[in-house]
Amino acid sequence: MHRRMIVLTGALLLPGLAVAQATTGQPLAGSQPAAGPDETQHANATLAAGGIALETSRLALTRAGTLAKSFAELEIAEQETVAAVLRQRAHAPAQALEPKGQSMLGRLENTATGSAFDKAYIAHQIEGHQELLELQEAYLGKGKDPYSRAVAMLARGHIREHLKDLATIQAQLA
Repeated sequence: MHRRMIVLTGALLLPGLAVAQATTGQPLAGSQPAAGPDETQHANATLAAGGIALETSRLALTRAGTLAKSFAELEIAEQETVAAVLRQRAHAPAQALEPKGQSMLGRLENTATGSAFDKAYIAHQIEGHQELLELQEAYLGKGKDPYSRAVAMLARGHIREHLKDLATIQAQLA
């Protein structure tokens, strides 16, 4: 599990970016903002969808069973890394979840712990990862900025892997 985070972190921190700077989340001195509106839209949408995954996963740490909790730990680390990488281009996560995210978090907060929570959390993660995958693929279809394309390509691969992991977990919870 941690191998994936090391690979994602190293691969997303393109040549010239220091790992220490990436983990602080502060833009690099002299770094340029995203290349244009497509990149800004992609980053904002990725951060919004990722924010929902992050917050619901934080909740899962306190309420989920072993399988769902293991996935939540991985998801938190990955979403924090992706946000740090996007901040290198002066993109910042929203300070609060959008209404869709608030609604999902509220539904999960009102779901009993145990099997019911695990099933709801994993179902949400599948839905959220499908949305994240669509965002990456849409950007890759039109985006031209090399940095943003690299982020989207790497994210797409990890999202696909997560969808497979989530399907396995969902089958085990059924």
